Amino acid sequence: VSTFGEATVGDFNDDTECLIRTDQIKPA
Repeated sequence: VSTFGEATVGDFNDDTECLIRTDQIKPA
């Protein structure tokens, strides 16, 4: 994935999904 400034909408969506999944896995 490119840097945040260059990220395409697709890359941004993929990053968001990964972050959401990671947040769900982590204990609160």
